[in-house]
Amino acid sequence: MHALRARDDIETLQAVHIQANADFLVGLDSARVASFAWPVQRVVSAAACFDRLEQSYASDPRSQLVVRRLRGETAGWAWLLADIAVRARVADGRASVDSPELLAANRMLANIVTQLVTLRDAQTASLRAASDSATRHLVIERTVLATTALAACFLFCYALIAHYRARLARQSARVIASESERRFRQYFDHHPLPMLIFDVETLSILAANRAAASQYGRTRHQLCSLDMAALYAQADLPSFLRDLHALLAAATTSGSAGVCRHRHSDGTPVYVELSYHFLTYGHHRACFITAVDVTERKNAELALLLRSRALDAIGNGVLITRPGPSGDVVEYANPAFEKITGYERPQNAGGDHSARPETPGLWQQIGTAIAGKREATTLTKSRRANGTEFWYQLYVAQVRDESEKVTHHISVVSDLTELIESRDLLVRQARRDALTDLPNRVTLRELIDAAILEGHEFALLFIDLDHFKDINDSLGHGAGDRLLQEVARRLSASVGSDGVVTRYGGDEFVTMLKGSTGDAELSALLARVTQTLDEPVQIDDMQLRVRMSVGVSCYPQDGTDCETLLKHADLAMYRVKAGGRNGVERFAPSLAHEAAQRIALSHKLRNAVEHNGFELVYQPQVEIRSYRLTGVEALIRWHDADFGTVSPTTFIPLAEDIGLISSIGEWVLQTACAQAKRWEEVLPELRMSVNVSPSQLTSSDFGAVVRRALAASQLAADRLELEITEGGLVAPGALPTLRALHDIGVSIAIDDFGAGYSSLAYLRSFHADRLKIDMSFIRGIGSSRADETIIGAIIALARNLRFEVVAEGVERAEQLAFLAEAGCEIVQGYYFAAPQPAANIPGYAASLVGELHELQK
Repeated sequence: MHALRARDDIETLQAVHIQANADFLVGLDSARVASFAWPVQRVVSAAACFDRLEQSYASDPRSQLVVRRLRGETAGWAWLLADIAVRARVADGRASVDSPELLAANRMLANIVTQLVTLRDAQTASLRAASDSATRHLVIERTVLATTALAACFLFCYALIAHYRARLARQSARVIASESERRFRQYFDHHPLPMLIFDVETLSILAANRAAASQYGRTRHQLCSLDMAALYAQADLPSFLRDLHALLAAATTSGSAGVCRHRHSDGTPVYVELSYHFLTYGHHRACFITAVDVTERKNAELALLLRSRALDAIGNGVLITRPGPSGDVVEYANPAFEKITGYERPQNAGGDHSARPETPGLWQQIGTAIAGKREATTLTKSRRANGTEFWYQLYVAQVRDESEKVTHHISVVSDLTELIESRDLLVRQARRDALTDLPNRVTLRELIDAAILEGHEFALLFIDLDHFKDINDSLGHGAGDRLLQEVARRLSASVGSDGVVTRYGGDEFVTMLKGSTGDAELSALLARVTQTLDEPVQIDDMQLRVRMSVGVSCYPQDGTDCETLLKHADLAMYRVKAGGRNGVERFAPSLAHEAAQRIALSHKLRNAVEHNGFELVYQPQVEIRSYRLTGVEALIRWHDADFGTVSPTTFIPLAEDIGLISSIGEWVLQTACAQAKRWEEVLPELRMSVNVSPSQLTSSDFGAVVRRALAASQLAADRLELEITEGGLVAPGALPTLRALHDIGVSIAIDDFGAGYSSLAYLRSFHADRLKIDMSFIRGIGSSRADETIIGAIIALARNLRFEVVAEGVERAEQLAFLAEAGCEIVQGYYFAAPQPAANIPGYAASLVGELHELQK
């Protein structure tokens, strides 16, 4: 009787715990969590059961100890539920609790129920043994008392009573078990944490609650048709099996596997925090798991790790500091910061380093920005740890918390040394001639304007070397360049401090003489110059005598502005050339004849514009690596019946002066686009490059002119490229027009790059597609280390700014090899082909394929 009652008490306690937990969870929806789980009646019932169990096990100290421990754990669990209820957050009529606390309560309940099940199974086994013993005694008694009817009747009655009680006990056990199963199912199905039960032998999923089905994007039925392996990626499955086997081998009833990666039904990863509880489920040796979704936390950790690695990898220096008692303490310095400054991770940005005399710039500015409690940015120069100077841009920003308190400062240091040095090089190049290192025409104009503004007298000597073209044609451009360099040196030596020698372009020099412009002074200087140049110039194994034509204009007698003075000196120089060269001519009114000729040429030019008297030829642009024709440059030609073939360098400036350049430019654009369209079938990827003068760019309707040409020819915009000089890039209003054309697909190339005077600011504000290296630098390959260095710098600058590079004026294999090694992609010049008529281009493109095959043999 005591054993049967003990089993009843154990099953009652199971039901009480399950019902208490179920009522607690139901209370989550009604925001009355504290009033549901452990009412007084339930507490009294549980205490009575524990009291009877202690009496039932009075002869079994070990089982009695288990009962007392269970009483204590039940009390602890009830207090935990009460604590959770007290701290539950109520919103919209529902209570919300933290998952970690709910998970701890579930673990305690699972442990209590597991011990009760174990105790019940032991008691059931004891009852079965007692029943077997009673049966044996009953047989003996029946045999002994078979002789007496009274004994038989007694035994019969006893048997009926025993049978009735046994059947009643079984029915009671089934009712209790059914009720326990129902309450467990309710607890399991409605629990907010995802829960699964799986067979530890086959890994088959035996049960899944609604939260698990929602978390994995499947129905419960679908989950129960899978095994646990289906929830893992192939790479993660071995780790799960290893953890499971380790827990089984340890013979523990519960455990945790930390954070694992499961899979949603759509294949996306779901990071879960797993806890295990081993139990018997039906006839299976099973494992009960809770899988709390921590994907958001894991993704945040991964994102933080990614940002940390990105900071370590970027090229800019990053320094993170926080306020400390004696200055801002460095919490983080990435490798780039250490590389840029040369210092290992500093300990105090606001104190020690700001006092160091060898690093006054960087640390002082960081400390000043931090102390000023503001954002700051600056471009300046400092010294590295090894003493070398470097340019850098510094940006310091604050990091604030929710209360707007500054918690950290972030300093970003960008090393701009190479960029600044490249800029300085280009600025120098814009003001000085790369070949001779003399001031160029830009500097000359500035000097003239300054002297006029100050009212000083001066003279201009416009010097042109006679027959220089013949030297270039016979001895090559290298010899011509060396001759120009020697002439520049001698002119500078002869003029000395009396003036400034500038290279105006090509074989032209302009000398500006300060002071008196009387005939005596000019004659004396010209005598010195002539005497200096009379000495032969040694070029390779040849001695060359230099002859020059010189035109002179004086301020203020011959003009009151820079353009007039240069024009008059130029007219006087051409008068010398017309008269046989090798002489000196001062500007005089007698030069009206030249002006008349110019008027005649202007009339002819207008007639050519009206009657389409021009033609275009096309110079190929070839990709070095593949020998593929990538584009052509359209070049205008004009042949007049009276003047003959007139050079573009003659009639283009004239067209700009008399207002015809827009008409000529529009004709060139329309003709070039139409020709590119006609080539489309045989040369579908060919790019057509058209030169555009600065005066065209300043025209308000230039964009419309380009669009009309594209529309009339039906040529795709990305097949057209406009070549502008550096002067065109800085022309007023040019940038908005170029941006608008670039937006519709038209490519922009900066022509004669390095010979002009644009700044890096323009390259930054307008991202062109290509840079065309000026041919004056290309001529210096093999003979001028300076030219080769500048070419390398331009190519490196273009690569960093993501421009393509085209080298024009390539005439020798040596130049081609140097450019290819330096990283230049495309070349143009007589090495491949002179400008060609349109009919020759398709055949030339085909011939390049043959040349490539020959080179590859």
